[in-house]
Amino acid sequence: MAHSLNQDLRCTICTQMYTEPVTLDCGHNFCKECVLEQWNTGGAKVSCPHCGQCFPRRELMTNQLLATIVASLRNLNLEKEVGLGGQRCPLHGQQARLFCSKDLRLVCPSCPPQGHDGGSSTLIAVEEAYAICKHKLENSTRFLERKLEEFCEARVSQGIKITKTMDTKSILQRTDLHNEPILQPSDLSLGEFKGPLQYAAWKRMLNVVSPVPAALAFDPDTANPSLVLSKDHTMVKRRSRFKQLPESAKRFTFCASVLGDEGFASGRHYWELDLENMSGWIVGAASETVNRNDDVPLTPANGFWTIRLWNGKVHTAAHGSSGSLCCSEGKPDRVGVYLDYDEGQLSFYNGSDMSHLYTFSDHFQEKLYPLALLLPNLETAEVEVLKIFHLYL
Repeated sequence: MAHSLNQDLRCTICTQMYTEPVTLDCGHNFCKECVLEQWNTGGAKVSCPHCGQCFPRRELMTNQLLATIVASLRNLNLEKEVGLGGQRCPLHGQQARLFCSKDLRLVCPSCPPQGHDGGSSTLIAVEEAYAICKHKLENSTRFLERKLEEFCEARVSQGIKITKTMDTKSILQRTDLHNEPILQPSDLSLGEFKGPLQYAAWKRMLNVVSPVPAALAFDPDTANPSLVLSKDHTMVKRRSRFKQLPESAKRFTFCASVLGDEGFASGRHYWELDLENMSGWIVGAASETVNRNDDVPLTPANGFWTIRLWNGKVHTAAHGSSGSLCCSEGKPDRVGVYLDYDEGQLSFYNGSDMSHLYTFSDHFQEKLYPLALLLPNLETAEVEVLKIFHLYL
């Protein structure tokens, strides 16, 4: 039995007992260092070394219960298989065939329990201790498998909610769109996060319906002094000179940022930003109480859910990452932002073909506002204009 348990608790990559065990989405367990080394040497492919299932992101879940069991069994010296008759008590010279469940150590029949009243209720046979540990391990495995099934079902359910098509007429309102409508291809994104099809349908009908959706605008009280807004507050660009503006607690003073004039604390919303002639930008959403005066990382931990154009590619600061994640090799002329506040989802799409760029899943606790940050480019600052459009759901 000890030999069987010894094999059950070994990583299939290094063949040693688990060190920092982690569980993949498919349910298989590995040493954290082993699976990361496999992924780092395997190029861009992220898959399970055991079953080959591919994953969209590098996500590892620490298996704390498995780590505790491995540590306990190492204390029992079962890894060397000496607890079933090979190990002898250093005090009495007898075979250590008993396990003290209180002190977590092997003892012989002549050893009294340590730190107790002398009773023998804490002493059990090594074989029985092994059976108990194996039973706990099997129960934990079944528990994790059920949790994995629930997670997969929840992810599928969320995808269905995103792609559900509505009666399009109920979401059409007036807007101030002057660009020519862009017809969507029939083969919309079929990735892990499908595009919001109701908005793609709206785009296809834009040239035949009236009235068209109303525009979302920027809030001038939040605009950094280096920015200038159009009269209708739907367009923004950088100033050639810094301008003195009225003091406002809402204003961004450190970075060239501006928020939308409407925040969302419930429901589903979609807006687009025209970025065709922009050489550098950061767009997304921000919490109402974000720090607007200091240089803070634009991460979900600080209340920012964003993507950015950097060196001609789209990147994002993903959850739990100190660096950035590339989510598009090309430069989109338009970026669509889809917010499902109640479901805790903020997704980004290429506004031209509705292909998925990146999705944040979080538990939003404050009102969220559309965010735009214009990265500096002194040569083209006067001609680079960013425009925002909004559509309610």
